[in-house]
Amino acid sequence: MPWVRPTPASSGLASPRCARLASRWRRPLGGPAAHPIPKVNCHQEFLMPYVTQSYCSFCTQSDEFAIGLWPEHLGVFICPTCKTFVNVPLAKGQCSSCGYQPSIQEFYDYAPFIPYGRQDPNKITFGPLCPKCQHGKVYFETLLHLNVGRLGLSKDGSSPWLGRDYLEKAIFVHAVMGACAELDLQPDEILNYYSVDVPHSLMTNRKLSQPILRDIKYHLFAVASSGDTPFQVSVKFKEENDKLTRRAR
Repeated sequence: MPWVRPTPASSGLASPRCARLASRWRRPLGGPAAHPIPKVNCHQEFLMPYVTQSYCSFCTQSDEFAIGLWPEHLGVFICPTCKTFVNVPLAKGQCSSCGYQPSIQEFYDYAPFIPYGRQDPNKITFGPLCPKCQHGKVYFETLLHLNVGRLGLSKDGSSPWLGRDYLEKAIFVHAVMGACAELDLQPDEILNYYSVDVPHSLMTNRKLSQPILRDIKYHLFAVASSGDTPFQVSVKFKEENDKLTRRAR
């Protein structure tokens, strides 16, 4: 059976949770005009950087979850009991619905499969089997994005993620390395800026998450544009930031 895009009424954009948050923080993903340089506010409430939707190519059912919120989430887990994609909180390490505590190996590495924005219907990248029907494969789209300030800056000054190896942090750190390679930045300085350490046991054969890579770059550009840059700015970084600033005018 060919994949069928759900109608707007069944998509995450129409869900009550998405609608509430969208009215407060988020802008829909849809093109360059939808992504001005975000203003940096390090005292904003921590909310998920991206809202992601899964769609089944067979039963057309979908789930909504977050990616990129490593200070609060261990990762994305396909819960066999709940038959859904869920975010497992860093604090408890359990599925919020059924209480199952997945091992590190059970988390889903979404990085190669979740694009930035919507997928081209002619070039769909499919992920795992649908946890609901177990017949069709799912594909993903990032629907909405939040400006969250700086990840790694908690309200109480604590850093419960330090010294812990888990997948959401590994995906983020790998994207940091990718951003540093593209912009000729020093990884140690950027990791220090985000107050995050390297989960060494999970860094082998990592794939880049394009939405998270983009989010890191845009945030660093916004920090540099504010005039208070806590890292060394390379010639490449300045060139790319200047291009972005000109396009935003």
